[in-house]
Amino acid sequence: MNTNAQVASHYTAEDVVQRIDALLREQGIDPAHPTLDSLAPYDNFHSRGLEATLDLIALANFPAGARVLDIGGGLGGPARVLADRAKVQVTVLDLTPSFIEQGRILTERVGMSDQVAFELGDGTAMPFADESFDGVWTQHSTMNIPDKRGLYSEIHRVLKPGGRLVMQEVMAANGEPVVYPVPWAVTADLSFLSLATEMRASIVDAGFRELAWENETQKVLGALGPPQGGAPSQQPAGLTVLFGPAFLERIRNMGSNFRSGTLVVVQALFERV
Repeated sequence: MNTNAQVASHYTAEDVVQRIDALLREQGIDPAHPTLDSLAPYDNFHSRGLEATLDLIALANFPAGARVLDIGGGLGGPARVLADRAKVQVTVLDLTPSFIEQGRILTERVGMSDQVAFELGDGTAMPFADESFDGVWTQHSTMNIPDKRGLYSEIHRVLKPGGRLVMQEVMAANGEPVVYPVPWAVTADLSFLSLATEMRASIVDAGFRELAWENETQKVLGALGPPQGGAPSQQPAGLTVLFGPAFLERIRNMGSNFRSGTLVVVQALFERV
C-alpha cells in the first residue's frame, strides 16, 4: 500500500455523517438542517477547533470573492466557516474518498454547495491549472505529507502572484522522538514531521515571502487542559467521531509531545512572489 493509500485508510470512517447525526439529535438539532456552529465540534477537528479556524481567517484576510484552496481539508468544516465568514469560494482537496463524499453531504445540508467544492487529490500533484487560486489554506494536514518541497512548489504553482498561503501546522521542534500514537499517525511510518526551522526555510525557498510566523503551542496546551485529565474540555469532539475511544490516548500523547518540547504548533502567513 502506498503512502497516499495509507493516509486515506488512516482517516477513513464511512459512517462519520451518521455519527454526527446521532450527536446532533441528542442535542435536539435536526441533522438535515444543521448550522455551521452546531457542526463545528465535529467538523473542525484540529487543535483548538473552531477558535483556531477563526484566528486563521483573521490572519489570512482574504478579500471577498477570492478563490481559496484548502489542502487536506477533511470534511470541509474550516472551509465552510471560511466561505461563510470571508465570503470566498473554497475548494477542498483531500486524499480520503470518504471525507470528500461526506463533506459534500454536510455542505449540501447547510446550503453551501455553491460556495464550497470538493476534489479528490494529492497536494504534491494537484489537478489545477497554474495561478488558479488567490489563496491556499492548510490546517493540520502537512504532517501526513512526506514531500514538503513538492507540496510548496505545487502551492506556488497554483497560486496567483501575490496570493497568500495561510497555515496552522504541527511541526517537529527539536528532532527528539515523538511519542505515538497521535491523531495523525499510529506509528512513525505515517508521520512526516519537519523541523519548524526547515519548514520555514523551505517555504521561502519555494518562492514565498513570510508575513507572519506565530508559535501557538501554549494556546493549544491551554485548550488541552491538565496532563492527566480526561477528554480535553476545549478540544473538538471531531476526533472522537473519527477515531472513537482511541482519541483519548492520541490526544494525551499529542499534549505530552507539546509539553516536552518535541512538537510545536505554528500559525503562519506567506505571500507568493
